Amino acid sequence: MAKIECVFDASGYKVGLGEGPHWDDKNQRLLWVDVFDRSDETKGKTLHIYDAATGTDRAIKLCSFVTSVVPRKNKSSSVAVTFERNFAFLDLETGKLEIIKTVDDDKQRNRFNDGKCDAVGRYWAGTLGPEPVPTQILPYQGSLYSLDVGSSNVRQTHKEISLSNGLGWSTDNKIMYHIDTYERKVFAYDFDLVSGSVTNKRVAIDVAPELGWPDGLCVDIEDKVWVAMYDGGQVVRFDPSNGAVLRSVKLPVSKVTSCCWGGKNFDELYVTSAREFLSEEKVKNEPLAGSVFKVTNLNCKGMRANEFDG
Repeated sequence: MAKIECVFDASGYKVGLGEGPHWDDKNQRLLWVDVFDRSDETKGKTLHIYDAATGTDRAIKLCSFVTSVVPRKNKSSSVAVTFERNFAFLDLETGKLEIIKTVDDDKQRNRFNDGKCDAVGRYWAGTLGPEPVPTQILPYQGSLYSLDVGSSNVRQTHKEISLSNGLGWSTDNKIMYHIDTYERKVFAYDFDLVSGSVTNKRVAIDVAPELGWPDGLCVDIEDKVWVAMYDGGQVVRFDPSNGAVLRSVKLPVSKVTSCCWGGKNFDELYVTSAREFLSEEKVKNEPLAGSVFKVTNLNCKGMRANEFDG
């Protein structure tokens, strides 16, 4: 039976939108972000660094909404991030953001969402359109981008994405997975690691509404896809070859946002969550909303997360 532990209790800190977990294997720590809390502008805009050995969490307050984070190769004091419409570097000591490239110049109300690196070290991230009403996104305004290794060259690979979310790759790096939450689908692409080209877009997983909204994802060593279910209170393991549900891990929060493999053996599943848009009554029923959880005893493991090579 899966064991669930709360490793960061957000009940006092009141995390608005926990997202983007990335296990930093070199330092045995979890990087994650609190994007924002629209009910309290003093909250959010924070990068968190959770030290697994000590159980402590360091919060770095930022000037903007950072939505994803990945370590940089051989740059221990700096990480690569996405914020607003920018790929950027963040100095972990000073909190200074250095913009590398800005996208969607023709759609200045767009913003980046989830992002990850492939095995070569390219940084992939997608955008989403504006929200005239919170949670109601203007559809088909976003795109999927990749920031090339060692340069500021950005390629736009796909357009007309509504709510770009989780990304991941098969163990042989021949398939890339990408979630469009608005569509309730996990898409698969044929992926060429050398060139970074993505072709043959198709639906790998069509998520049933009763499971929740598909948000972040990660892939295990058996090439099964784990998807965090926003408003579903669970992480679900799918077989991407046929879309079948293989198992579900229930969490004590409803707004589950993302997941990643961590620990020394990559057999610990770290899961982020949100409290944004929960009523006061629902928060009372979910005091851990916004917290970070560690799930073990899964008899499953993942792979080392990739860093940005630049």
